[in-house]
Amino acid sequence: GLMMDVDALAARVASELLHRGARQSRGELWFLCPAHTERTPSAAYHLDKRTWYCQGCAQGGGIVDLARRLGIQTDGRIDPAVLARLAADRATVAAAESEARAQAVRSLADYWEHSRAADALATHGETLARLEREGITRVAIDHFGLGWTTYGVDGVGLPALAIPWTVRGETRALQYRLLSDDAPGGRYRWHRGSRPTLYNADAVLNPCDDRIIVVEGAKKAMALWAAGLESVCAIANKGGWNPLHARHFAPFRCVVFALDPDALDDATHAARTVPGARVARMPGKPDDLLAASGGDVDMLMSIIDSAHKAD
Repeated sequence: GLMMDVDALAARVASELLHRGARQSRGELWFLCPAHTERTPSAAYHLDKRTWYCQGCAQGGGIVDLARRLGIQTDGRIDPAVLARLAADRATVAAAESEARAQAVRSLADYWEHSRAADALATHGETLARLEREGITRVAIDHFGLGWTTYGVDGVGLPALAIPWTVRGETRALQYRLLSDDAPGGRYRWHRGSRPTLYNADAVLNPCDDRIIVVEGAKKAMALWAAGLESVCAIANKGGWNPLHARHFAPFRCVVFALDPDALDDATHAARTVPGARVARMPGKPDDLLAASGGDVDMLMSIIDSAHKAD
């Protein structure tokens, strides 16, 4: 019947007013008058009486009049143009909400990226300090092209120092030194496919002195180089000498093997493959001796100068 139609129309009118931002007060909905332009709501729709009146322009009327002004057809249906506008409004709101969510995701991603960058910087700083305590200066770090990375151990990416073993600028091997002191399996790893030859091989291929010192491990060569002993190279470990290396040492007047104290036999066997090579009996690891003496190169060189020829 007619009452149901009016009820449906009243529901449409109230819904449209609320959508337009009307505020409810004492049984009335206050809204921006559709009969004139205004910024502050001066029109009121009485929910029970279903009439409206504007205090600003003195216009008013019943529910049918207001419905027509709002674009609602009097049979309770909303004008298609109004429906289209409402759909556009909803799409705009949805797009804004989607953008807000995307911005929140970006902000979170930025936070984690900056957090990781800060962690990486802290790790770099900590590593630099540790290397400097071990006698490897920032100049040496740049010279030898050291880098920072992570190395996976048991599914966990551990911070690591990347040490390239180069020959005439070509990287022949890449060694990782894990920064964790308790990493299972030791602190050093090789990248798959690495072919370690001699560390600081260019000091052998392009001599800057008539004497060269051979040590055990890249870090020791870096420490001695940083202390001013540029004519130094290293083998990968105490058993890492290859007799084929010997021919490259022919230009040197003096070749001294200064391996770690527990590698005296290995040093002697290696020295026998190089004519006239000497073996230094080291009371400690070369880099440890340097660190313990406060970087006293003369003390280290006195030990190296006392090296004897291999039997």
